[in-house]
Amino acid sequence: MLAATAWRPDRGDIVVASQDTSHETAVASPSELPPDLTVEAAVPRILPGYTFSKKEEHPGNAYPMTNFEFVHGSGVEFELTIYTFFSEAEMGQQQSLVTGSSENKAWLGADDDHLRSIYLVSHSTDVGLRLGSSTSNGAELLSVEDLILVGERLVELPAAIAAARGDGRLDQAPPTSLGSEAVVWPNQTTPRDRTSAEGTVRSFVEEVVGENPTEIALDPAAPPDGPVWANVTFSKGDTSVLVAPAETGWVVMQVGEGAGSVHTDTDAPTLYLASVADADSVQVRIDTPVGIRAMDVKADELSTGVPLPAGTVHSVVATYRDNGGNVVAVHGGHY
Repeated sequence: MLAATAWRPDRGDIVVASQDTSHETAVASPSELPPDLTVEAAVPRILPGYTFSKKEEHPGNAYPMTNFEFVHGSGVEFELTIYTFFSEAEMGQQQSLVTGSSENKAWLGADDDHLRSIYLVSHSTDVGLRLGSSTSNGAELLSVEDLILVGERLVELPAAIAAARGDGRLDQAPPTSLGSEAVVWPNQTTPRDRTSAEGTVRSFVEEVVGENPTEIALDPAAPPDGPVWANVTFSKGDTSVLVAPAETGWVVMQVGEGAGSVHTDTDAPTLYLASVADADSVQVRIDTPVGIRAMDVKADELSTGVPLPAGTVHSVVATYRDNGGNVVAVHGGHY
């Protein structure tokens, strides 16, 4: 049985309670963690029963990202990604804040029977965390509250701060391109998980499409190190996403049938998108070196084209919705 962790503020410690509630074991409070403790050693101290499994370091886009994996005997995995967080605007866009302390903020990522994740950021240390609890055998996941409590302890750990900062404080300049003309996403900085093919597809759909997919099915014949096509199912439609590994983590190369054609024989470049049956509106996301431009277009107006901004365009993703707001298709490509 997976142990559930809960912080009892009135007691000032952590209590680990198993299914047998008569047995409880207290472990060190946040202030009692040794300052020289590594992340690999700290997590098992916070979550008894978990053991360190794997660590991967990624240079990241403008900041490093370090991914840690821990396993429990029940079959549940705990995944931790540490990065530098400095985007006030990005946090302001999150609608589902699940904690409201003045120093730390958290919001919910995925939440289903197989994966539960949160993002937690600290304004005092500039540490960003993605904490995930996953299982493939139906075992009980860590609760949202558990993940928040673990995160609030880790953002104060010197080793986590060092992992987030890399070799030093990072330049807080505007987001930059990944430098690849073949990348649909991400071309801007993102804290989302890109450590696997399926995780990248899910992160892309959540961030760009703004939906939680019903199902993600990877091509079983694809090589483990990619590239790989994934079929993504929504409640009313589906799409396909091509992902491949890159130096900074997995990236999206194409979505559906691509992003249409661009005509340059007018005063401004014009994008012509494919028409999709049952679509009532189209959300067009245009990715440029200076940021994201978004617009809503009625499906019956696509034949007139969508004007593109002057200068470089990294990619375009079009999300088609029916008159009930349901996603019926997604197409996207790079330029």
